[in-house]
Amino acid sequence: MRVLSFLFLFCGVILIGCTSEQETRKNIFDVKFYENKEGTPAQVGNYVTFHYSLFNEKGDTLASSYNHKSPLSILLEALNEQDLMVKLISQMSEGDSAAFFTNAESYYASENLQLPDSVDADNLYEFRVKLYKVLTPEERLLGRKEQEDKLIMKYLLKNYPDAQKDEQSGLYVIYEKKGKGFPAQVGDSVRFKYTTQQLNGGTIDSSGEEEVGFILGEKQVILGWQLAFTQFMNKGTKATLILPSHLAFGGESREITYGNRISTLGPFTILKCEVELTNIFRRQR
Repeated sequence: MRVLSFLFLFCGVILIGCTSEQETRKNIFDVKFYENKEGTPAQVGNYVTFHYSLFNEKGDTLASSYNHKSPLSILLEALNEQDLMVKLISQMSEGDSAAFFTNAESYYASENLQLPDSVDADNLYEFRVKLYKVLTPEERLLGRKEQEDKLIMKYLLKNYPDAQKDEQSGLYVIYEKKGKGFPAQVGDSVRFKYTTQQLNGGTIDSSGEEEVGFILGEKQVILGWQLAFTQFMNKGTKATLILPSHLAFGGESREITYGNRISTLGPFTILKCEVELTNIFRRQR
């Protein structure tokens, strides 16, 4: 009788141990620092620049951003309560290298993905991050402006040394032909032809030989065109405009369809626009 009691007790300990181990395995989120600079941790709302690698239990690389030339830059935001990458980076500061260890089920859930049938839910994964830069939105905008200014000046010195700059807005104008009369005013309708390119080449969009039009002041086009047509161009003017990103699409990504091709513009894209203002129709005042 005593032997049976001991066996029941022993089996109970094993069962409790297994249950505890399974529960731990299910909810595992262990963090290991390979480098710890002990700076100010990143926060949700910051922009972070980093590389990552995903390893399985055997140390095989399942995914890695090191295959790309540049690190990833993203806005750190929690997409769901299980977002493990955000949970890790929020404990890191610039220069840190760290990893979280979790099972496959938790990892796929944090990525809003369905666990593949071929993957065991209890497989242990390591998600390792090297954090290079942490910026507030204000710091990011200031840094981008300085970087854009350098890129534009280098391009203009090589290609358009006589470009005219509007110091207030940052718009650059290179005149090919000047027109006559007064510039358009807010409320006027304008007709024009255009070709838009990225600064490093490659046509994004073009009207070809067809004229297109819009009403000034109704936010139908990017700010750079509004400024050019109301301050620097009149009927018949043909010019090339260099638009810093804040006069174009700013920090947003944008998909533009041109013919059968879709161009994807990343955040803070500088635009080069060849524009001919063919007509101005005055609003009745």
